[in-house]
Amino acid sequence: MRDGYTSVGVNVQEILELLSSHALLEITRGIRLIGELGLSELSSYLLPFLRDSRYYELRAMSARSCGLLHFSDALSDLYFLAMHDEYEEVRREAVLAMGLVQDFSNLPVLFHCLSDEDEGVRENVLLVLENWEDRGKVLDGLILIVKDSTKPIVFRREALLALVRLRDASLFQLFASLLNHEDREFSRIAVEGLGALGEPRGLACLRGLLDDEDDDFRLSAYSALGNIVTFESAELLKAGLFDSYDYVRQEIARCMSKFSAKHALPILSTLINDDVVFVRSAAIRSLSSFSGSKVLELLSQAMTDSSASVRKEVAYSLGFQEPVAIEFIKELLHDTDDLVRIAAKMAMRRIAKEG
Repeated sequence: MRDGYTSVGVNVQEILELLSSHALLEITRGIRLIGELGLSELSSYLLPFLRDSRYYELRAMSARSCGLLHFSDALSDLYFLAMHDEYEEVRREAVLAMGLVQDFSNLPVLFHCLSDEDEGVRENVLLVLENWEDRGKVLDGLILIVKDSTKPIVFRREALLALVRLRDASLFQLFASLLNHEDREFSRIAVEGLGALGEPRGLACLRGLLDDEDDDFRLSAYSALGNIVTFESAELLKAGLFDSYDYVRQEIARCMSKFSAKHALPILSTLINDDVVFVRSAAIRSLSSFSGSKVLELLSQAMTDSSASVRKEVAYSLGFQEPVAIEFIKELLHDTDDLVRIAAKMAMRRIAKEG
């Protein structure tokens, strides 16, 4: 700091005047500027606001700025805010700040926050753990929680969900071992884990789950299967084409965009004729990932669908085809539905731009 200015040329007195203001917005602005401008010389001024009992806005903004400055002296205060502050906005910011001020001692606090009642806090914890530099320590800590039967099952589910997000190949055996856990939600998350890994060896584990009596569990199994893009998985997905649960068929339609045309088109040709509108719409949307005469044939068949939402998807998908698709799009420009006509116009513009 020189002559009243920081290393980045900011007038210190102006910042201090904002912090000493009686107006909440002015104080908040001063705190925000310290973080956004990287004014580490002024970091100590943030500590009193982290402990402000009057305004949660000041605690939240101070936590954010401490994170941006990587201010490790604030960690003890951030721990307290993350675990105990009554406002979820403050807890969310404290968690994110710990992700920026990476320290091994942060992990137990972050793991604790996986049990927070606020979904936003839990989501921020997952985001921080996904980006933690020492992946090994994160994995070890979460695995201990998952395996600890003395912990509340809700807490263990969140830890398992965090492991799913990490997508580490070393977790395969753990996920596979939990497929028949007494807690069905715990097992369902493990199924998601196998899907997240996307490894072909997961097919053997998932094959036996496709006829499960629980609709949502079966849906997760098909969704996981759709993330393992092989010929064998495509064949297994065919078993769900006439599943009684509509969302299973929708999920199969969605995941077909990941497969080759050879494997996807036979399945999508069935699903575009499904009885349920949102299943047909999902199938048509997946067709936008492919091109060629067979795709145009399928899209043209769906142009007269009774549902305007399906016809809108047809117009959208035609916009990703070769210029020959323009002749089909022209028909949809005269559709009875406004949104279909708008989608057709956008498709025409896209082809013209690409052409």
